[in-house]
Amino acid sequence: ILGAVAPDFTLPDTGGHMFNLRELQGKVVIVDFWATWCPPCRALMPHLEKMHRDWAKKGLVVLGLDIGEDADTVESFARKQSYTFPLLLGAEPDIAAKYFVEAYPTTFVIDRLGHIVFRDLGGGDMAALQSAVEKALASH
Repeated sequence: ILGAVAPDFTLPDTGGHMFNLRELQGKVVIVDFWATWCPPCRALMPHLEKMHRDWAKKGLVVLGLDIGEDADTVESFARKQSYTFPLLLGAEPDIAAKYFVEAYPTTFVIDRLGHIVFRDLGGGDMAALQSAVEKALASH
């Protein structure tokens, strides 16, 4: 899957605003498959929020694709934690299957051309994720 064109998707955030991956081409996109009941997912979120805040102006978009939970659950979780990046609903089963997601969190970095340049399973490798994002942001 590394080097491949990222499978396109259109999903709503908790407020019903639609996000289409293809329309974000030209930006660097983090796609993070997660759920509120998953401790390693929750541990990763503050790092994603920090990257979102630090690098949005440089062209980074962070998308959290929630697995199998409803808008209220996700919305109240985000509000409690003050997360401001888009949290999208309905990624399961179709989108998760297209990305071969087998565990949570699974985090992808998609470069400005729409290719998958990084994949991390389990949210453990913060340094590698950050480095992949910096590298993708640096290339135009």
